[in-house]
Amino acid sequence: MTEFKVPLIIRGEVIEDYTVEFRDRGSGGHTFVTPSVEKYLHKLIAKSPLILEDLYTINFDEICEYLDELRRRLDLDTNSYWREAWVGCAPNCAMAGRSRSEPSVRVRSMSSPAMCLSCRSVRFFGAP
Repeated sequence: MTEFKVPLIIRGEVIEDYTVEFRDRGSGGHTFVTPSVEKYLHKLIAKSPLILEDLYTINFDEICEYLDELRRRLDLDTNSYWREAWVGCAPNCAMAGRSRSEPSVRVRSMSSPAMCLSCRSVRFFGAP
């Protein structure tokens, strides 16, 4: 049985209070533990719009630049965390394909995120 740890990241804070376990539905025996979202829900919900005021200063170009940098870091050959997620997902994700030889949409997208996170794609789908 393989266990993965998935932290919560809320407003830049990494929370590693692993109290909830989830098991896969397949026969892979994979599990992951994560903090209870219910316990930290109060940190997700802003009590006042003023708390998020700094977010209104971010422009669309900055968002594109961030996603472009993220795209560069989501490389299976150089990012051990992304690789671990892919390896853990691949056996169960293959079931979503038509056959074992045809990878599912999730596996294909994890192995090549460059297209959907490029500035060109983000501008095409997200430009106001």
